[in-house]
Amino acid sequence: MPFNIKQKELIEAYNATEYKVYRPNIIIRVGQLNKELDKLLLASNETEWTFITSCNPFGRDCSEDENKNYYESLLQHVSDYKYFEGEGQGIDTTWPAEKSILIIGISESQAIHIGNKYNQNAIVIGKYEQVAELKFLNAFEKVS
Repeated sequence: MPFNIKQKELIEAYNATEYKVYRPNIIIRVGQLNKELDKLLLASNETEWTFITSCNPFGRDCSEDENKNYYESLLQHVSDYKYFEGEGQGIDTTWPAEKSILIIGISESQAIHIGNKYNQNAIVIGKYEQVAELKFLNAFEKVS
């Protein structure tokens, strides 16, 4: 599928975003290994993780109240997983940071399912001792 201009800009923005976990303090970057995240996985006896948000479905700028409701729904949805709260902040600080979570012990297919449920363009996924990867979802195809 050829990417349009907006999709290319989104890819660049997602790749430049810092995916921050509050506690423990971890910053995830696409395409990079993360020793602190690997230590967390090892301590939890897990090998897979995802960094995900439910805010701003389809990349649309939603109200603070809407995003709060989406986020609370996400937290309920993943209550059976071990997760850590954080935020994704792009280099364009005019777009507010999105409340997000790092979920450990979740398979790629389960993470994709959750990302699609909340109409996200992409999620960040990874495995122990591997680089963080940006994974595009169904909503991304609808970006024009």
